[in-house]
Amino acid sequence: MKRILIAAIWIISASIAFSDETNKEEANYLGLLHKLQYVESPNDLKQMIPNCPMPTPYVGEGNTQILIKTKLFGYDATGTFSFHMGILVSHGFEIHTPTYKDAHLVFLKAVALLDSQVHGLKLSTTLPTPLDGAESSDGPRDEININIDGIERNAFFQLRLDMRENSISVRWGGQKASPSQKP
Repeated sequence: MKRILIAAIWIISASIAFSDETNKEEANYLGLLHKLQYVESPNDLKQMIPNCPMPTPYVGEGNTQILIKTKLFGYDATGTFSFHMGILVSHGFEIHTPTYKDAHLVFLKAVALLDSQVHGLKLSTTLPTPLDGAESSDGPRDEININIDGIERNAFFQLRLDMRENSISVRWGGQKASPSQKP
């Protein structure tokens, strides 16, 4: 069953990506997942992102944050870039859609774009109830997550489809890979 799900996602997502040439901004922001290596400064980010705002103080000493609001895949998106002592430590984007169907389409387009940029992505799911006698998730009992994980040099990143009873979102983000995460 898992193999069928993986094959279906890759086939559908590849056809969606190749049929839509208007995803340049989306490809740029998804590309940051594997381009950023967590040695970047806010000035480095300004060279990668048009109209990038200045960092503002954030929780804790030496921490700053850059918030970006944009449209991705036709929906409002929020990007967060977090710095400690002027060096990037993590970043992420989030898109909320009005329907499950819209979120699934955005997720599949994002998977296709990311898959065209990097190789070796891994698919996993988190379910609120166990299947085939497996242990249940320790996460929320009303949430299903589909995750695409990757590692590129120093960056560990993830693209997620988070489904709950009353909300759905597509998220992606990255952080510096720990030694145990590196291949």
